Amino acid sequence: MPEHILTLPNDGSEPDPTSKADDRPTAETSAKRALAEQGITTHHDDDAGNTWLVIAHDQTRPDSPNKPGDPYAVLYLYNEASDDGEEEITVTRAPMTGDHWHVLTCDGTGTERELITLPADQLPACVEAITAWVTDPRPAEDNAQLRKPLMYSTTVPSAPGTDVLWQNLADALNGLVDAGQFPHFHDLYGTRNDWQYQPYTTASHTHAPWVVYDLPTRKFTVTTRERVHAGEHSCDGKQFRNKHR
Repeated sequence: MPEHILTLPNDGSEPDPTSKADDRPTAETSAKRALAEQGITTHHDDDAGNTWLVIAHDQTRPDSPNKPGDPYAVLYLYNEASDDGEEEITVTRAPMTGDHWHVLTCDGTGTERELITLPADQLPACVEAITAWVTDPRPAEDNAQLRKPLMYSTTVPSAPGTDVLWQNLADALNGLVDAGQFPHFHDLYGTRNDWQYQPYTTASHTHAPWVVYDLPTRKFTVTTRERVHAGEHSCDGKQFRNKHR
């Protein structure tokens, strides 16, 4: 671990770089305590080694913030260079030098926005921003507008002869929305795919299929989270088979 460690007291302010490691609360403990003081409930979530806290915008049912269509926020510590040289997204250890709190909000349709990013010793300011977001009625109102069926417009420019294809895509996405499978759109980008942008989409629940742009075939394909994270769609088939023999 890096030599200089930050320790957050109970209120998450005024870090003490000299405190002993055994006395340090995790980021999750500090954040949950600080948010609970504002009446805000969170829950822990994780994926592919990353961990974060999820905060429902609707705090009348905070245990289900990932229900399709519901706005939510995520809070985590980010460090661009952890012990193994990879970026780190976590709440399961204590804050340390170089960490920043990141707060992202999601409108429930897969669109994420940065709410605030602050150094690790400024948790109270993050809590203040989250509290303001939770008490603001507009995210839910904006989301209701976004959940209306997509309407095709011939005024939107597209390549000649592809209008029907774009309409088919819109129809497919609307079908998923009607089935309660709100698609989330993302990009893979990092060492696992040699720093190539690789778009994929999936729904909000854990076991939803993934549709990813397969780099070897240059085609979108239906797959699983496990196969994507294993690199199956980020290298040619021979490399993948040799790697996993």
